Amino acid sequence: MASKDLIVDDDYINSMGNYFLQQGEHIDSMINSYVSIMRTTKNKAISSGEVSKALGTYITYASKMNKQVGKISKNTKKLTKNFLSRIDAEDKYLF
Repeated sequence: MASKDLIVDDDYINSMGNYFLQQGEHIDSMINSYVSIMRTTKNKAISSGEVSKALGTYITYASKMNKQVGKISKNTKKLTKNFLSRIDAEDKYLF
């Protein structure tokens, strides 16, 4: 039979917030490395022509992703803390 109890696992929610934060930092680092490799490729291997121009445009747009995933993951971490705080505030009358 299904239970009607709501169980909030604070440790799990905190660990997921930390996981998202770490993954965001890791993905930001990968994007930064990727853009760096693409710049090196453009500067040393494909320095002129239509492909170089297209690669330059691609690098410009890829660079705009730099630090964006980290911002999202920091926001997610903040939301997990806010969620737990809100739950604690609402259930203070129950426990």
